This record gives sequence, structure tokens and C-alpha cells, in this order.
Amino acid sequence: MAILTKKDPSNLEEYFALIDLTLFEISDLRAAIEFDGEGMQAVDFLDDLERDLNDLKAHLTDGSHLYAVGDLPYMAKIKRVDHKALPFKTLLEDINRTHRNGMRIDDD
Repeated sequence: MAILTKKDPSNLEEYFALIDLTLFEISDLRAAIEFDGEGMQAVDFLDDLERDLNDLKAHLTDGSHLYAVGDLPYMAKIKRVDHKALPFKTLLEDINRTHRNGMRIDDD
């Protein structure tokens, strides 16, 4: 099991907050792309990411999400994408790491 960082959520509420932040970043990047009118192919990519994250939220909500069953679907798509082109790539990686390793539990 990987060592978890302070970024890793310790409960479902924090995991949802991380997912929601990433969804906001997707929306923000989509708006910038659409404003510039360039890179419209990237919007399809963002639509896929958004769908994958919304599916994850739905599965977490209904209790059907299975942790540690390989990478989340979007990981294969983002592995080759540079952080400059996908500024929130680290958030996507954090979400996947939590999926793979479970949540950090505080000993408070």
C-alpha cells in the first residue's frame, strides 16, 4: 500500500469535496477553451472526465463503488497528458490514489 499524503481524504465528505473541486476545474478549463475557440477536441476529453467523475460520485452515493479494483477509467487517458495542458491532473491522480488505497483515517 502506498504512503498516503495529507491531501488524501479521511472520509467520504472530503472525497466528495475533492471530486467536486476537480469537476469545477474541468468546467473552468472547458469555459476557457470555448472562449478561445481553439482546442475544441479537448472539450470531448473533458466531457469524458466529467462523466467518469460523476459516475464515481453516483457509485459512492449508492454504495456500489468498489475500492482498489484497478485504476479509475480516466487514468489511461490522462497518463500521457502534460500537467501544463491539464492543470488539475494532480487532483485526478489524488482521486485515483484514494480509489486504489482507500481513505486515510485520522487517529484523533
